[in-house]
Amino acid sequence: MTKFVGKSMKKLDGVDKVTGAGTFTSDMVAPGMLFGKILRSPHPHAKVLKVDTHEAEKLLGVKAIIYRGNVPSNTYNSMAAMVMAVPFVKPILDQQIFSEKVRFVGDEVAAVAAISEKIAEAACKLIKVDYEVLPAVFDIKGAMAPDAPEIHDPELTPVGKNILAEFSMPNDAVDKAFEDADVIIEEEFNINIVKHFQLETQAALAVVAPNGKVTVHSTTQSPHSAKAILAKVFHIPASKIRVANPPYVGGAFGVRAGLSAKAEIMAMALSMAVKKPVRVVYSREEDTIASDTRHGAVLHVKLGARMDGKFVALDLKGYTNTGAYASYAAEVQGVLGGMMGTEYKIPAVRYYGHAVYTNCTHAGAMRGFGAPQANFATERVVDMMAEKLGIDAKELREKNIIKAGESWPLPYPCSSSELGECIKRAAESIGWERRGNLNSDSSHIKRGLGMAIGTYVSNAGPTSLTMTMPMWRYNLMVP
Repeated sequence: MTKFVGKSMKKLDGVDKVTGAGTFTSDMVAPGMLFGKILRSPHPHAKVLKVDTHEAEKLLGVKAIIYRGNVPSNTYNSMAAMVMAVPFVKPILDQQIFSEKVRFVGDEVAAVAAISEKIAEAACKLIKVDYEVLPAVFDIKGAMAPDAPEIHDPELTPVGKNILAEFSMPNDAVDKAFEDADVIIEEEFNINIVKHFQLETQAALAVVAPNGKVTVHSTTQSPHSAKAILAKVFHIPASKIRVANPPYVGGAFGVRAGLSAKAEIMAMALSMAVKKPVRVVYSREEDTIASDTRHGAVLHVKLGARMDGKFVALDLKGYTNTGAYASYAAEVQGVLGGMMGTEYKIPAVRYYGHAVYTNCTHAGAMRGFGAPQANFATERVVDMMAEKLGIDAKELREKNIIKAGESWPLPYPCSSSELGECIKRAAESIGWERRGNLNSDSSHIKRGLGMAIGTYVSNAGPTSLTMTMPMWRYNLMVP
């Protein structure tokens, strides 16, 4: 290790990227390749009554136009784990290539393959669509209201109005623990939707061979999962599909876990229609409005402690905004609930979470996958508790952090933790002891020092979250 630690190392991919020689999906070409573009809904919620492609078809250079009437209507879920890793969970299949309804601004209505991107874009503008505009709802609480519009059919929302999944960790000891607490902090936090903005937008190149086999090159993080999803969407054997990455993918951070939004689907559907290779590359605007986001959330958190600072109870109610389609909605709820109790040793912990449909862009996986939402809420009330008790925020955390061998809400033991050492070193590096004397002068510039902690579990072997889910109450168990 001494050969490498502390030394500047030459990046293996550095030359390719600096010189522009690196190949990404948007660089790939194939003989006779056409270009695909997508017509997207301007409405957040509407029925698609009619799609008229006649004028668009007359445009010179247009080779194919697809819409709900001429492609398969099989339902699917774009999430990798729904097809690969959660055999005990009934998949939430709520997406189609094109649906009879659009459910967010940017939802797909039709797509065009043409000899150039410019012609494909022009053809999209010539497609006439008749909509029946429906009421829309964008916030979590509004979507659960009795008079809220139904975003999906009721069979997809068995828990309640627009609620597609619930995940809970019940604990009868919590209420009694709060009765024994000397101080209780109870707050509600609204957490905004966040977008990834990875450098490379969603993209795919599909090539249909004369024998019917399909090769898809794309930006997906999980080619095997993408292959399984495409097989379901088009109802063809997975053995006839090959999904591969180009040499380089320009970032992901969760947004390509499964499919690259619908890039693979659109490229493959168009390629099958024209029997030629078709490449679909999203614009930055398309990537922003039509690929997965991080879940927004409303989190109601309650923390109880004794006067000496020891935590006695934690209660969290979480509601996440999954947007128009499920994607990772149910699994994010599980991670959110599991992670909120893995930082501190708290005798009584309870969690109830719900995933809620809205007419926002669909949410999925992003950097931490539910943990950041839970972490934000719990760390905020820990800071409030420190202020209320008059205890230093660092000392309060050190007094309560989980240690190896101690029990926690997850259904397997905490086998290792260096959280205490992490806090110690972080505090030393930022000069935590200066915290109370940072603004002793009269300057209008004010500075502060803060601290927050977070944990995340391994996803290997028996500690895999997908393997521990059956031990919790999960509304989507196979009946």
